[in-house]
Amino acid sequence: MRILGSLIASFAITSAALAQQAQQTPQQLIATWKAAVMSGDADHIRGIAVDPAHMQVQVQGDKTATFDSEVAHWADLKKQGLVLFEPEVTQTETPQPGVVVVSTMSEMKWGAPDPKTRFEEDQFGFVTQPGQPAKLFAIVRSRPMFVKPLAQLNPHLYEEQADAKKEIAESLAADAKDGKKTILVFGGNWCYDCHILDAMFHQPELSPTVQRGFRVIHVDIGRGEKNTDIVQRYHVNLDRGVPSIVVLNAKGQTVFLDKGGEFEAARSMDPKAVLAFLNKWAKS
Repeated sequence: MRILGSLIASFAITSAALAQQAQQTPQQLIATWKAAVMSGDADHIRGIAVDPAHMQVQVQGDKTATFDSEVAHWADLKKQGLVLFEPEVTQTETPQPGVVVVSTMSEMKWGAPDPKTRFEEDQFGFVTQPGQPAKLFAIVRSRPMFVKPLAQLNPHLYEEQADAKKEIAESLAADAKDGKKTILVFGGNWCYDCHILDAMFHQPELSPTVQRGFRVIHVDIGRGEKNTDIVQRYHVNLDRGVPSIVVLNAKGQTVFLDKGGEFEAARSMDPKAVLAFLNKWAKS
C-alpha cells in the first residue's frame, strides 16, 4: 500500500512557507508518533495531526475508515494491553517540498490477559512549517500480520525442475508406513504468502506438529501453466489464489481441499488457527 498517489495528490500545500524541507529526521517524526500511540490519549494523537478536514486515511480492508476512527484505533491499543510498540523506519521519500513520507515496519506486543505479537507495514505523511513541529496529514495502515515480513525469500522453496508426481508418490509410500499425511501446497516462488506459510510451518509453535503429523510437498504452478494435471486431479481452484492446500491420507485420498482461498492471505492468518487446522487433520 502506498500513499504517494491519490493521498499526496489530494493534499494541496498552498502556503509558500511550506516549501522548506522538514528539519526533523524521519526517526524523530516516528518517535513523536510512537509517543502519541503509547500515551493511549486520543487528544495527544489528534494534537500531532493537521486539521482533521485535511487528514487522509487509508486502512487495508476498511473503506469506511476516517480520521476519527483511526484515532480511536490507535488510542484503544493501550487499553487493550499494548506493552510494546516499535516502529522501524524502512523508507523515506519527499514527493514534494515540505512533505515527508515515512514507511515503517512496526512490531507490537500485548500483555495479559491475551499475550500476542503483531506486525504492520504502515506509512505516515508529515508536513512542516519552518520553526513549527511537523504535522501528520496522512496515515496508510496495513492489516496486522502474525509473522514478521521476510527480508529474503527462499528461491528453492518451489524447485522449478522438481518432479511433483514422484515426490507425491514417495510421500504417500512413506505415509503408509508411519501414518502421517501429505500436505500439498500449490504455489510458486513469486508468491509471497507461500513463503509466509512456509515460515509459519517452521515456527517453534507449529514445527513439532508439522514434523510429527505431515510431509509437506510444494507443487510449483509457475504462472498457472505448470503441473496442471495435478491441479486438475485434486480439483484445486487456483482462481481463489495461492497458496492453496490439499491434505492427503496415506491412501492418497483427499481429506481436505482448500476451496475458498483459506490460505491465500497467509500473512494475515493467526498461527493459532493454522495450528488448530494441523491438529485437526493430524488426528483425523
